[in-house]
Amino acid sequence: MTDAPPAHKSVFRGLLAHFAWEAILFLLVAVAAVGTFLRSEPGAYFWLALATAGVTASALALSFRTATPNLAVPSIAALTAAIYAVLSREDWPGIAAGAIAILAAGVLGVLLGVVAGLTSAPGWAVSLGGIAISSAVFMSLVGTRGVIVPAVGRPGTATAIGFMAIFVIGSLAGGVLFAIRAVRRTLSANRVSEDPAHFRVKKLIGALAGFTGSSLLAAVAGLMMAVTQGGVFGNASWQPLLVAAAVVLMGGVSVFGRRGGIAGVVLATMLLAFLPMALGLEGPSEWRLFGLPAVFIFIGLIVGFALEKMGGRED
Repeated sequence: MTDAPPAHKSVFRGLLAHFAWEAILFLLVAVAAVGTFLRSEPGAYFWLALATAGVTASALALSFRTATPNLAVPSIAALTAAIYAVLSREDWPGIAAGAIAILAAGVLGVLLGVVAGLTSAPGWAVSLGGIAISSAVFMSLVGTRGVIVPAVGRPGTATAIGFMAIFVIGSLAGGVLFAIRAVRRTLSANRVSEDPAHFRVKKLIGALAGFTGSSLLAAVAGLMMAVTQGGVFGNASWQPLLVAAAVVLMGGVSVFGRRGGIAGVVLATMLLAFLPMALGLEGPSEWRLFGLPAVFIFIGLIVGFALEKMGGRED
């Protein structure tokens, strides 16, 4: 019987496989960007929307890395935006309104993490409760007419640059952090194959890190959403979750937890943003809203399987 390779060799081989996929993504982004800029130069709103979607995807990616997928991320982002908008309408200072909104998201994330950690229930199952809670509160706050943030003007180039910096630097920093083997072993204990009802402290730590961290990142995305749109409008839907999942999977983040590369989420977000414009798919068409995310999801699942195979076993 062939012995398994040493852990450090498996780690290196896994990262090398991710770097190869990210190189392919980089080339695809470059081609799509050229096609986009040949048609028209994206404005500030394009970059604001890209950054907001990217932070949302980064939040979901964090929960995937800890093997506690938090499907409530877009719902928590929408809830945060709603709380911020309502408090701003009541003349709360912007910093105070944002702090309360982030605190609410953090509390919900801790609650979901404790439930997942103590019961060893799959993260996706626990997060369904998070979707129900955040959606119910969102609808009670926003209703059907929406809420305008009175103090927010039309965001400009400086705001877009700031949002993009938050997204890119934050996502890359998270990738680098999870490249450290000790971090992955501590925070991704939910990946291990064992009795699903067996309690371990590391599984609780991982669940708390995954749910709380992803909820706080979702809160940041929610505040960015409120600023970009000047308020909160419409009903919460599944479409932002499909986009975030498409980006995470296309970026090479494993559905089994732990593995995820460094720049995959950033590159996949940019690809999903540039590609419709390069192809001339402007406006909220069915193909742009659902078709491309579906293609990304299935390609991402295949890529994730291949990366798991090439990465080998990592204890």
